[in-house]
Amino acid sequence: RQTSPVSPPQAFSLDFVPNPVFSPRINDSDYFGYSVSSGTFVRGQLHYVAGAPRGADSRGKVLVFQFGEVEESSLQVLVERSGDQVGEYFGASVTAVDVNGDGLSDLVVGAPLYSEGAAPDRGAVYVFLNSGGGQVRLQGERLRGEAVAGGRFGSVVASPGDLNLDGFLDLVVGAPYEGGGAVYVFLGGAGGLRRQYSQRIGAEDVPQRGGRPLAGFGISISRGADVDKNLYPGGGLALLAGVFLFRFRHAF
Repeated sequence: RQTSPVSPPQAFSLDFVPNPVFSPRINDSDYFGYSVSSGTFVRGQLHYVAGAPRGADSRGKVLVFQFGEVEESSLQVLVERSGDQVGEYFGASVTAVDVNGDGLSDLVVGAPLYSEGAAPDRGAVYVFLNSGGGQVRLQGERLRGEAVAGGRFGSVVASPGDLNLDGFLDLVVGAPYEGGGAVYVFLGGAGGLRRQYSQRIGAEDVPQRGGRPLAGFGISISRGADVDKNLYPGGGLALLAGVFLFRFRHAF
């Protein structure tokens, strides 16, 4: 018989979750927290990442921050970055991953409604390399998939781990409306992520069951896990009505 109350499990290491309304850098309509991640942007410290795709006058923005000591404290912002286009939804997806192996997290931001020429909403991904001391710099040009209008490349960004076992973490990007959907693999390296994707997995490449075409393939991607103990991380990829598990092998 239970005679004393049991404390609920703690989802956070903090006793409170500060209210972002006290931060002057956040407006009500920014959609702050639309995407979240965390990483080591300063050695020995944990920072949180949150996207606000309607912030910065609808260009979208991302904050890397720590919480204050009390609920009424404003967020302690380390990095703030904004998108280039109005309505590109910069910050719809974020992840913190060390792509160049320097021991510090780099910032990857998806902008799935980025438009270019005759391809509106083709999507793009921004990669900001950590320069140390709380500074990040844009790594050259944005990452892109195929120039498909409405493909929304960058709807999801995630790291599956080190797919080719070269010592650098890699990145996968979802483009769920590129036809039936697609997932792209980008490899990390000493200079950051390689601009050209190493593999594209389209819905048309996945064996179909029941004769119904896939839709929304790549709308959600899990982190990598070595489920078959072959030293290569696998990843789960979701579509609108199902989940696929992909196992990777060294072929890059």
